[in-house]
Amino acid sequence: MKYIQNSILALLLLLTVSVTAQTGSEIYAVQLGEFINAKASAFSVVEDLGYIYAEKTIGNSKNVFIGGFKGKAAADRAAAIAKDRGYIDASPKNLSGVESETVSVIQLGMRDARKTIDWKVFSSAGRIFALQNGNQIKIVAGLYPSAAAAKAILPTIQRKGFSDAFVKNVKKSLIHEVTAFETGNVDLTAVVPTLPKTTPTPANQKSEVIETAKGQASKDDVAKAKEKPTTSYNAETKKIEVPTSTTTKSVPAPVPTPPAKVVTKTPPPSVPLVAQKPAIRSDVKRTSVLRLQEILKAEGTYKSSLDGYYGKGTRAAYEELWANNRQIKKYRALAQFNSQNATTAKPGSLQYAIDGLWSDPKNALLTLERSNAPTAKAYRAYWLYENSNDAAQIDALMAEAVKGAFVGKSLRNAPKFDYTASYSYRNLKQLLQHLSYVQSVDNERVSVPAWMFERYPGEALQAFGTAADAGNLTLQDAGGFGNWEEIQVLNTIADDISAGSKVNAAKEAGYRARAIRLFLAPIAPSTADRDALTKWQTSLLQNVEGWGARDATLNEIATAFRLNFYQSNVLLEDYFVGKGYSAADAKGLALAVLQATLGDKTDRFTSK
Repeated sequence: MKYIQNSILALLLLLTVSVTAQTGSEIYAVQLGEFINAKASAFSVVEDLGYIYAEKTIGNSKNVFIGGFKGKAAADRAAAIAKDRGYIDASPKNLSGVESETVSVIQLGMRDARKTIDWKVFSSAGRIFALQNGNQIKIVAGLYPSAAAAKAILPTIQRKGFSDAFVKNVKKSLIHEVTAFETGNVDLTAVVPTLPKTTPTPANQKSEVIETAKGQASKDDVAKAKEKPTTSYNAETKKIEVPTSTTTKSVPAPVPTPPAKVVTKTPPPSVPLVAQKPAIRSDVKRTSVLRLQEILKAEGTYKSSLDGYYGKGTRAAYEELWANNRQIKKYRALAQFNSQNATTAKPGSLQYAIDGLWSDPKNALLTLERSNAPTAKAYRAYWLYENSNDAAQIDALMAEAVKGAFVGKSLRNAPKFDYTASYSYRNLKQLLQHLSYVQSVDNERVSVPAWMFERYPGEALQAFGTAADAGNLTLQDAGGFGNWEEIQVLNTIADDISAGSKVNAAKEAGYRARAIRLFLAPIAPSTADRDALTKWQTSLLQNVEGWGARDATLNEIATAFRLNFYQSNVLLEDYFVGKGYSAADAKGLALAVLQATLGDKTDRFTSK
């Protein structure tokens, strides 16, 4: 009864596959992850979704898949169900989209991918492969160097009980060799007679053909057969039998095996994440510039008409106020002080070691090795991944980290992660993803270091972004727009006018993650989201202005805030336009960055 609901979802998935098959021809698989010593029986919880198979990587490691689905929609649904059942790393893979050669095979039969397959039936046909085809699996033998070669051996295959067998050409990425993982240790190592190497007969020379009891053979072949003992295949023992030669031959000395090649890894360099501040466009009329001009005119630095264009007069008026306004000068100094004296981790702490892993690896690793925290073990595994080939140690450390973080603990907001499986870490994506799982539930709370995003901006955002959005992880400032002085001053003023409001740590972590995401991988807000952001902006600035009207000093602070808000808005709009976004999308993205930057510090001005 445990999986009744999930089984219903699976049934809906399988019903949908038949519909999808009519509209799409692309074949997908769902990758569950990379595992050590994996057995198909361990994945019984998802076997109703499709055919479970594995591809060997290195050593005892295997990538495990469910396949194959016709179309991405069906694969996405299967991946969602697999995630809900504990395989949180499940992700679709387009097999048709993989560039690969075309190979020749012999199709032996077809089976239902969701039912147990009797692999013994195919044990006499040689190397067996599975061709994914929606709810069905095509069983094929091969691989053959050409269609002609496959046709030559086809009669032999047909005589072994596969009378309907036929030759076909397939894309190599759509097939995989059937191994003990899929068969449950059924022996599929039978030997099929191979094609003899032939020498083309010259056109002016005919080879005499002799009729034999088993077909036709050339006269020369018969003569050679008399001179040299031939091998034969024993169907009972499934072995090749070689007659003892009467001629004694010297056996050459064995050639020593060359030592294994040592691969030296080159970790990715650390690239500072800097957002280049744009030159503000002067030929675009904007409401944000108009509001900025109104403030400048009220402060007496702007003398021209209010036209909404950021021309020389507007620029000069802003720069004069930026350099001389009492409140702005105060907050610029405070922002610089905060930047230079940002809270740093205490030397010897786990956070200090993780922050300095690349700048001072010797001391950082000593701290990590002394720590029993699961996160410490996970970062040690990461370091080994980037700097050595010790796969066994990497897997062992990650296994210890996962066990320490999850086993025997009642965790809130924990990822639906199958921590009982034995995973293998041969790719960075899986390692970073599992590192984020460990770090998000570890009792010893540490932030994801900024260098993680400097070295792997895409992979790190994918691995840590979801947990950070939910407030389960905190991310260190990864540069970007936070390096602009206007943004820093705006944020400093927001801290001051928050009136000591208690900051929600989870919400603040989510805002920080959103700000980093908008820098690393910006996605333009929808029309509805853009409208909501515009309402947020209007409410915020009107209420800040009203708050400042109560007192002259408060008014100075409110003016400084509004001035920096509009200037930052204009800069951000032009930044995103320079990245190729439309004016409307750039406007939405600019407001999204400002909202994420201010976080919940200004909630008192926007909450009803």
